[in-house]
This record gives sequence, structure tokens and C-alpha cells, in this order.
Amino acid sequence: MLILFILLLLTPQPPRNSPLHVPRHIYRPLPTAPPSIFLLLTSHSCKQPATSSTEHLTFPWPEASRTRSPSTMTIKYCGGHKGGGGGGGCECHRDRLHRKLCGALLAFILLALFIILIVYLVLRPHRPRFYLQDLAVLCLNVTPPASAYLFTTMQATVAARNPNDRVGVYYDSADVYAQYKGVPITVPTRLPVSYQGHRDQSVWSPYLRSMDSVVLSPELAVSLAQDETAGYVLIDIRVDGQVRWKVGTWISGQYHLKANCPALITVNQGRGSYGATTGGGTEYFRFQQAAACNVDV
Repeated sequence: MLILFILLLLTPQPPRNSPLHVPRHIYRPLPTAPPSIFLLLTSHSCKQPATSSTEHLTFPWPEASRTRSPSTMTIKYCGGHKGGGGGGGCECHRDRLHRKLCGALLAFILLALFIILIVYLVLRPHRPRFYLQDLAVLCLNVTPPASAYLFTTMQATVAARNPNDRVGVYYDSADVYAQYKGVPITVPTRLPVSYQGHRDQSVWSPYLRSMDSVVLSPELAVSLAQDETAGYVLIDIRVDGQVRWKVGTWISGQYHLKANCPALITVNQGRGSYGATTGGGTEYFRFQQAAACNVDV
């Protein structure tokens, strides 16, 4: 047994990528060698020189296991993937299914983004453009601190233009009102429902009134009276409504439209309420210059 063990240690092992390489998990224990093997080894070692340490060595395993190809020895065990026992086959199948689903979802997202990009490049939608063309203030009266009620009547001329070549705009509802320092000083006036085609323009001239229902805080009433005395009053004309987009036969849902149009009003040609002319009128309050509005959709 000692001689056989020494011969096995001296036998050169084939490399791992060699067809003769056998993984460790298929080795089987060597059976007990019969006495004839010892006699044969002893006689050969004494009478003639050994040309190879493995010339008369008989392998204890079958020939088929020694000549197994590398492809069959490196197959990943999948736990009964082809009908065998265990749950490894189900795990492999789930992994493949998950990879296919993730790939399909990624492809769908990329396709949707590509379609959105193409539609945007073709249509190039733009928000409507608003302009405050004129603001005629007929009356603007507040007398603090005796009263914080505001009495005002004004007429605003607002123009809206659709700059899109392939997109139409539905104005389902739109309210116009005036505000001073963020506080409404008139009640909202509803604009008529309208539709703007491609490169179309609409002009509205609503009247804005306080209707005896606007009450200012004492601080705001004093500030407005001081601005009138100084000769300049800054008023914002606001448009608040709902719009829809039309592309061909498709009509979108409603979107919230907000437009803010600043208007600088001179009082008595900048001389203020203590000038030569008192009592208001079309010449007493004058709108300075038409201006574009800030639009948010």
C-alpha cells in the first residue's frame, strides 16, 4: 500500500483545462488493491527500468469517467431543471422570466419617451401670450381712516394670442380682476367661452368694479391713498381660468391658466390727488404703456 501511495503522488496530474482533468466531486475512494498488484509492481521495479510511473497502473474508475469532455464537467447544476428533483429549476426559470420582464419594461419606457420626444419636436407647443393693451380707470376712491371701503370702476383691454402652428386653445372659463399689492380690489368678471385656432388672436374689454363689496385693511387703505397722493399707482390685472389643447381631433383635459399683467397708473399726470384737477375721470387716471403679461399654465 505504501508503494502504491507513493506512485500515485509521483504521477503527474493533468491541467485543469485538460480533457483528463476530473473534478474532485467525482473522485471515488480507491478499493483495496489485491496482492497480485504488489507482486507485479515489485517484479517490474526490480528486473527492468520503468519508463513511466503510470505504465502498469490500473485506474480504479471506469474509462468513460476519465475521458469525459470539459463541456460535460462544467455544466451548472440547476436542481432538476429538466424534470429532475429539487427547486433549483424553478428558481432558474423565475430568474429568466424576471430578466425578460425587466427588459420588456425598459424597452416600453424607452419607446414611450421616444414617442413623446417626436411629438414635442413636431408640435412644439407654446403657452398662450397675453398683453394688457389699455386700462381706463374711471374711479378709484378710498378715504382712510374714516372708511376702508374701496370704490373703483375700470375697463381693461386684454389681448390673447395663440403662437402655435398645430395646436388650438379652448378657453372654457376665464375670470379677470384687478388687485393691489396682492389683494383683489374688484370682483371677478367672467370672459366669454372662446376657441383660438392656429396663430389666432382674441381681444376682451371687460369692466372691473368693486361693487361696494371690497373692504381693505386699514394699512392697505392708507398705502393706496399715499400712492394716489404721490401720483403713481401700480395695479395688477389678473386672468385666472381653465384651458384645453386641441391637436387634430384630439382634445386634452383642462389646465389651469394664470396671467398677471402689471399696469402703472399716473394720477393727475403724476402730480397726485392734490393737483389742479380732482374728482377722477378718464384723464385723471392714465395708463402709461402696454405691456406683456406673465403667463403660467
